Amino acid sequence: LSLEHNFSDNVFGYVTATSGYRRGGFNAPTAFTPQTDYQSDNLWNYEAGIKSTLLDGRLIFNLSAYRIDYTDMQLVVEDPVTLVKSTQNVGNSRIIGVESLIAFQVHDYLDISFNGSLSDAKLRDDIPGAGIKKDDKLPGSARENFSVQASWDQPWNDKLDLFANITYKYTGARNNGFNLDLDDAV
Repeated sequence: LSLEHNFSDNVFGYVTATSGYRRGGFNAPTAFTPQTDYQSDNLWNYEAGIKSTLLDGRLIFNLSAYRIDYTDMQLVVEDPVTLVKSTQNVGNSRIIGVESLIAFQVHDYLDISFNGSLSDAKLRDDIPGAGIKKDDKLPGSARENFSVQASWDQPWNDKLDLFANITYKYTGARNNGFNLDLDDAV
């Protein structure tokens, strides 16, 4: 489901709700574990945003907010006793966040842009016997991410262009898994 509205020729707003799933499967047996199955998971994604082009196309500003609700989320989890990794359904989770893009053409040759996001990705259930608790941060998720980029692109002559690009990227702290003791040891 998607609703869209043009506020003007240069400003566009939208609201979407989408659903998806991943099929289930199995984990092959190891020397320490039997074969295990995991079920399909599904999600609902809700997003609202605005996209704009201003200053005769020299400035782009986009902003969106989202919420993703997973049911029976599949994640790779490491058993704290055997240290064997397997895909498991870890219950329900919620990811809430915002993303932005600002891009500015300073003049004919120089473009500067900023991309950023903040998110809160947490498990919504305890997983008995696995040491995984409600409100644990999802593995691989960083609260903050951003990048800044500057590009110079100027014709040098009929056959060559002078091009230079510098980019800085930052990704906040992420856990490798739910077992935080192992992450702290690394």
